[in-house]
Amino acid sequence: MNNSPIIVRIAPTNNPEFFRAEVAQESVESQLSNNVITRRKVRVLAWVAVSKETLSFAGIKDFDATTQENGRTYLKEGRNLDASKVFGFVPHIKVTETTEPRRIESGIYAGKIVGNPKLNPTTQEVLCVGDEPIYRYTDLTANKEEDVRIQHNTV
Repeated sequence: MNNSPIIVRIAPTNNPEFFRAEVAQESVESQLSNNVITRRKVRVLAWVAVSKETLSFAGIKDFDATTQENGRTYLKEGRNLDASKVFGFVPHIKVTETTEPRRIESGIYAGKIVGNPKLNPTTQEVLCVGDEPIYRYTDLTANKEEDVRIQHNTV
């Protein structure tokens, strides 16, 4: 399996000098639940701001040509790009699961929780440790760091 992150698509932002890159990386996730081990391929996503200048270095030239998907606007160029060639380093998406939600630190939304609790994909129930919901965050890093995952209660 290829673990190299790719840029799936690039969206414009309110600032014409910056764009939002959606980066994907595949990995294998193992889980032990009720004395059964399961392994599955998972695709982890992270989002990062990228300057117009950085995208120009990667060969993207037409910043006005866009397409609509699910009500959102994306650049026509910038699909399935090797993220290391765009960023100039080999990125890694680190997954951090925690029972402490992240909060916005400043501005008008200061204190607001970022993200939603992790859900069981089949039942849509919130996954917990004890009575605490689990939050899953992804960060793009320049170094390969170990993921921090939490074993949830059996649902």
